[in-house]
Amino acid sequence: MSFDISAKGLGKKYTKEWAVKDISFEIHEGEIFGFLGPNGAGKTTTLRMLCGVLDPTEGSCTVNGLDTVADKIAVKSIVGYLPEEDFLYGDMTVKDHLEYMASLYGVKDVKDAVSRTLDLVDLDGKIGEKVKTLSKGQRRRVAIAKTLIHDPKLVLLDEVTSGLDPLYAKKMVDMVKKLRKDGKTVIFSTHQLDEATKLCDKMLIIQKGKMKACGTEKDILKKTDSNDLEEAFFKLME
Repeated sequence: MSFDISAKGLGKKYTKEWAVKDISFEIHEGEIFGFLGPNGAGKTTTLRMLCGVLDPTEGSCTVNGLDTVADKIAVKSIVGYLPEEDFLYGDMTVKDHLEYMASLYGVKDVKDAVSRTLDLVDLDGKIGEKVKTLSKGQRRRVAIAKTLIHDPKLVLLDEVTSGLDPLYAKKMVDMVKKLRKDGKTVIFSTHQLDEATKLCDKMLIIQKGKMKACGTEKDILKKTDSNDLEEAFFKLME
């Protein structure tokens, strides 16, 4: 059975306001799927529902056949979620931080897991340094290593290149490509259209919590009668 993600009529309401309303999509094993939209569009809320951090107000979502509400613990064991803001322990070394996270996930071979993730994010040379002494780009890579420490099948990345300089941003894009090559399914949110063009097999464009388009770039260009993704995006924002 293939590893699939399915959302049907997904919605989240806070008091009287809908952050997300009636979102549906299918993602298949090994795909890179992008959530595109301006800040406040509902991308983060949707990602949090996919990994069981938030319960939907309506609709449902399954990851590999597991319901993200009823099977929340099982879902979290196969999902790695990188939030937009890095939550790291600054006084810990990179090694101690990753070993601690591996122990929380019950990883059997902690040494191998730390080595594997540090190699992936290219931080081998910083293993003994305290997190608080690292640059922003390096801390972001520690956060990604923490996300991947338990070798999740599904990786959710919220604004993975946010605030990074062009060099580190390119490294993040390359890392996402490597994750797919390693057989993982990747979902990421962005408002950078060039990232979506470079990476996505399929994408969902969202504005004010509502789905504006979903499919391959070719599908979206055809739907909007556009020549490129930028033109299509701004048409959908009107």
